[in-house]
Amino acid sequence: MPDLDREARDRALKKADKAKKKLRGFNYMEEKGRFGVCSVKCKCGQILCELQPVPEMQEIQRTKGQTIIRERIAMFTNSAYNEIEITFADGSKHITMACGSCIQKGFELEDLDNIYAADMARWADEEKRGMGKVHWAMNADREAVSWRRIPSEERFRD
Repeated sequence: MPDLDREARDRALKKADKAKKKLRGFNYMEEKGRFGVCSVKCKCGQILCELQPVPEMQEIQRTKGQTIIRERIAMFTNSAYNEIEITFADGSKHITMACGSCIQKGFELEDLDNIYAADMARWADEEKRGMGKVHWAMNADREAVSWRRIPSEERFRD
């Protein structure tokens, strides 16, 4: 009996390989060792959020002639950060981030499929590292039919 989920995963990774050649920011999450994700980019390469020091939480300690500065860091989004909702032919939806410039230019269906393929590649990497199982048979063959920008008032509702 064929392993349908494995076959679907292989199809998803083929799409990702094609998308990698077309998206400048294909590997859109930068990770650094124990810090984990330290920056997130739009699929065009524009930085959307990154770890930054929180000045209000800085601690300065002076001991035996040495100054030790401890900084707390947090992930902050910048003004370019936006989210889009991709709608697929089967009626399902996927939310991902994009910069304001890309949203202003708009997306062709091929762009949306490539963006989604980059997200699937990220899921495959996370699955490989034991961060959770992906239901590939449900996700691999989706085809984008439209998109919309998610207004900030929708993103920040209670």
